[in-house]
Amino acid sequence: MKLGGIILARLGSTRLPGKQLRPFAGKPLLDWLLARVGTSAGPLILATTDRAVDDPLADFAAARGIACFRGSVEDVAGRVLGAAETHGLTHFFRMNGDSPCVLPELLRAAAALAGAGFVTNLRPRTYPYGVACEFFSTALFREGCARMRDAADREHVTRFFYDHPAEFPHAALPVCDPPLDHVRLTVDTEEDARLFEQLLLRAGDRWPHWTLAEMTAAALALRA
Repeated sequence: MKLGGIILARLGSTRLPGKQLRPFAGKPLLDWLLARVGTSAGPLILATTDRAVDDPLADFAAARGIACFRGSVEDVAGRVLGAAETHGLTHFFRMNGDSPCVLPELLRAAAALAGAGFVTNLRPRTYPYGVACEFFSTALFREGCARMRDAADREHVTRFFYDHPAEFPHAALPVCDPPLDHVRLTVDTEEDARLFEQLLLRAGDRWPHWTLAEMTAAALALRA
């Protein structure tokens, strides 16, 4: 099994343009994601678009020594599949460049269930918004992509698999107890950005090892 992490990122967000390279506590947002992931996902690939506006993301990947794959802005599923196939991955984690609060223990738990085809903690959603774990067999993802006919499925990457659960072998990770799906730990708005800056200040050097309990407790206190 050759696994890796595919990080989706583009700078053209309408809600928070340029967010993946926006500095937080002196470093681009993507650096904080990389710090959390570490080596838990295997080699990382930054999957961005082939538009000139996203050239700085390719430059970021080169500067950090990680691979970069560039593809369609609309066909995100095709971009993910292209990244996996180009780099010979048999399995991959799908990650979002605006969700830095990755839990390495979830990545390890998902990889242990690789025989399931795809593994997720999103059905049911009990983890904070932004703390997602999706792990796919490249072969299964390729099969799903070949069957996608709706442009919205291509854009939303994994929606097709959730809409056809009986047709794709899958496993669900254990739920978060108590449920924390009311907590936001992503960076998609200015409010999210302000919160994340404060989280980093609280975490300090412990950020790569901050637990889910610590992150959520701090986020809830800061939003109170």
